[in-house]
Amino acid sequence: MENLTDDVIFYGILTKLPTKSLSRFSCVNKLWCAWITSPQFAKLQLLNQNSSTLTEDDLIALGTLRDHRLFSLPNVDWVDGNGDGDNYNGLNNPVEMDYPFKSPYTYAYILGSCNGLLLVQIYDINDAGDPPKYLRLYIWNPCRKDDYLTLPPRIYANLGDYHSYEVAFGFGHDSTTDDYKVIIINSKSTTKKGIIYTTRTKTWRKIPQVPLDIDFHGNGYFVNGAVHWLGRRQDEEKFLNFWEDRKRFMIYFDIKSEEWREIPFALNLEEGDDEYELELEPELGMTRRGKLYVHYTKYSHCGDVFDMDYRTYVHVLMNKEKEFYGYWSEVCCLSSEGDPKVREVLKVMVEDNIVLVSLDDGGGDKLAFYNFVEGRRLITNAVVEVLNTRPYRDLRWHDALHCRRSLVSPRLLA
Repeated sequence: MENLTDDVIFYGILTKLPTKSLSRFSCVNKLWCAWITSPQFAKLQLLNQNSSTLTEDDLIALGTLRDHRLFSLPNVDWVDGNGDGDNYNGLNNPVEMDYPFKSPYTYAYILGSCNGLLLVQIYDINDAGDPPKYLRLYIWNPCRKDDYLTLPPRIYANLGDYHSYEVAFGFGHDSTTDDYKVIIINSKSTTKKGIIYTTRTKTWRKIPQVPLDIDFHGNGYFVNGAVHWLGRRQDEEKFLNFWEDRKRFMIYFDIKSEEWREIPFALNLEEGDDEYELELEPELGMTRRGKLYVHYTKYSHCGDVFDMDYRTYVHVLMNKEKEFYGYWSEVCCLSSEGDPKVREVLKVMVEDNIVLVSLDDGGGDKLAFYNFVEGRRLITNAVVEVLNTRPYRDLRWHDALHCRRSLVSPRLLA
């Protein structure tokens, strides 16, 4: 050990350690702190991370539907799970994120994740409960707590209503220039507009050649150097009629070249025979290993038309091909006929066959992993204890994103 140089210790050994351990080691002395918090060390540690292995650095970021708070599920408790649900105790212990720009008068949304960084959207609200009027965007590292980058203000009004589904976001990284980019698209207007922010230039600029005839649905997922969205071709006569235009395709924005491309694939949603059947827009999700999948929800009426009793069926489709071409086959269908009922897929797959869902048992939401290969839930009765207190009992889980902790500092980007 006496013969080991600093280069061997820091670049050969420490860069292979988990982020949580390295955060503690930075307190050893000033030299260790300087090395571990340097941008060069953070880049090497990212390269040495093994994405195929579930580690204590993996976490799930969760949002809530009503009061728009942010929680995380650190998987230090469920990393050793053996598939039978015995060790998936992380579901009982969600942690509310204590982000530095938090206040009682803000709504928070997680819009994207890349290299351990989260793109967070903040709305200011007031006591009167009026709609949010002011938007702020941050790039934040949840592992480094107070380390974040505030994106410069921009006049957003001309892009559409940010408190609706009219705007699509994307967040990605150009590894050739080490440049992080934030994309904002007016997703449903016939006159598409888009802007992009880059950490190297620290400015916003317009995106040229935004596809004018495409509806973007939801926020994008960064995979293989590009941000991917589900898209739907606009038809002037069918622009407002979801039921007459059911074909979908994938559109992506190459982060390096800043060019748009389309990926056609067979995702034709079947219409039901039930006169009262409803169907929600398909949603894109991503597995921990960077594989994309699609899920959509169907509500089938059962009983008298006036009793508003619906069964819920959540269909999950996946394509095993790397470039996402070809037919997307259904890998599972989650039904609300079980007890407790499956309410929503939360857009996170820990493995290719294990999906995070929220369950509704009549007394509030629960969280569960569902192993659809074996056709059973890994957790069925894991009540989220932090939500059992009276102020939080009606909280509903909404969107979720997988994130792997890193040492990348938003403040030091470019």
